[in-house]
Amino acid sequence: MMEDISKKTKKIKIIFLGRYIVYILLALLILSIPLTIILNGGDSNKRMGLNIINEIRKKVKPRPIAKKVEPLENMVYFGVYQEDAPFKIKDLDDFQKKSGKEVSILMWYQPWSDSGRNIFDQKVVDFLIKKGVTPMISWEPWDPGSDPKKLKNPASQPKYRLKNIINGNFDSIIKTWARDIKSYGGPIMLRPLHEMNGTWYPWGGPVNSNQPEEFIEAWRHIYNIFKKEGATNVTWVWSVNNQSVPAEKWHKISIYYPGDEYVDWTSISGFNWGTSSEWSKWKTFNEGYIDIINELSNIKKPIIISEISSVENGGDKSKWIIEAFQNIKEKYPGIKGIIWYNRRDSKNQDWRFDTSTDSAIAFRQAISDPYFSNQTTPALKDFLRRWIGTSIKK
Repeated sequence: MMEDISKKTKKIKIIFLGRYIVYILLALLILSIPLTIILNGGDSNKRMGLNIINEIRKKVKPRPIAKKVEPLENMVYFGVYQEDAPFKIKDLDDFQKKSGKEVSILMWYQPWSDSGRNIFDQKVVDFLIKKGVTPMISWEPWDPGSDPKKLKNPASQPKYRLKNIINGNFDSIIKTWARDIKSYGGPIMLRPLHEMNGTWYPWGGPVNSNQPEEFIEAWRHIYNIFKKEGATNVTWVWSVNNQSVPAEKWHKISIYYPGDEYVDWTSISGFNWGTSSEWSKWKTFNEGYIDIINELSNIKKPIIISEISSVENGGDKSKWIIEAFQNIKEKYPGIKGIIWYNRRDSKNQDWRFDTSTDSAIAFRQAISDPYFSNQTTPALKDFLRRWIGTSIKK
């Protein structure tokens, strides 16, 4: 018997060739040593068996739990939404190559419906964070279909009314995500139910038989499930549209705010639509953002612009880009992050930075300012150090 255990011990020493292979094989080794041999053998056998298990426990340990993402001092995180990234990581690489700058944060969208990617893909996220990029997921309780732009009335989805979230109809998917994110352990910026002050999503306060106060209940319901499951590595991003629709006196963003305890960052979506739609006109950055930034500044949370871009239609896009980044730096110290929406939604609404030579030059010039940081977030650096023993040099 002693000879058998001794052989297994030698095998363990040979296995110590690679960190991840070691973890897998050591876990399998636990199962290969009959518990009865360890517990029922002689004293020396017991000691040998327990020593093996103790060594395995030292090597095979759960991932650490990341801290929340905190703002940088005197800098703004630079990030992007790039269609199909991170599921096609080449798309992110292409953006970084074309723009001449790496990003701190990558934002993308995931629905609750199984018609889309509705699972938390740890393999994809792990690959992303090892590149030094912090994930932000816009988590959407709806069914976007194969293309949300083709939905005739996207807000009319009774299944996804706020009341149904409050009543626990979706607790299964919420718990699954909470557990998966806790198991992942790394930092994640979660942006659920964004743009609730509009009329184009089924969780919007004015639509789908919703009431604005139900939004607060639904948000807290989701938050409390994550808290109960121990997913404290989530940084909660409460995100509004830059203009409330309908734009009436009663419809202030404050009626949707869940409270300081439930929010880590506030956020804005806002675009310069120019003349790309019959209802829109050209607006400067200040014209589109000043009012909402002032409102959010009263909440005393760091602000991230989670969707921003401009079309070419109706004005000078290159000038708009330069002025937008200048204003963020010089006039709005409360803004601590910016996510460029780099996608062509339609023929008239192309939000990519390089829709013209001039806009591409302006964008590269604007983001070259070190104030717009591509540094890895401290939360991610700390997590990687504690998880794999190294950090990212950026």
